[in-house]
Amino acid sequence: MEPDIVKDIFLQPGGLYWGENGTRIRTLLGSCVAICLWHPYYRVGGMAHIMLPKRPSSVPDPHNKYADDAIETFLEKFSLLGERPGRFVCKIFGGASMFSPDEENLEEVRKIVEIGDKNVEAVQTLIKKANITLSAANTGGSSHRKIYFSLWDGEVYMENPKNS
Repeated sequence: MEPDIVKDIFLQPGGLYWGENGTRIRTLLGSCVAICLWHPYYRVGGMAHIMLPKRPSSVPDPHNKYADDAIETFLEKFSLLGERPGRFVCKIFGGASMFSPDEENLEEVRKIVEIGDKNVEAVQTLIKKANITLSAANTGGSSHRKIYFSLWDGEVYMENPKNS
């Protein structure tokens, strides 16, 4: 049941938000991937809006737009709670191929198209390595998604116009 007062957070690309009961996190995805993590006992969790699979070695400082850095941030949050990663519910969304290649720009667009798949693959690999169990996923396709994640019950509502 939705609380009387809801703190509504819109997560920008590359953002990460960690909050508690009474919060709804929402975002809009294309080739990016949203990781939604929620603890059913504490009713806390967060979302990361992943833009790229891995931080390049030329970038010295961590940033949550990279899958590897976002997962590390979440692991730190789990540790502060004194909880194991496997006790969190994990759901991922996004990773769409947003561009259709044509003969003129086939190679350029192919690199862009593959980023959604690479983001999904990186996130799945990293959460498995961190012993986080993936409980739901809606990835791939060719359309954007709107994601609404409520921290009072861990539910995720997704709008996807091409799959409606």
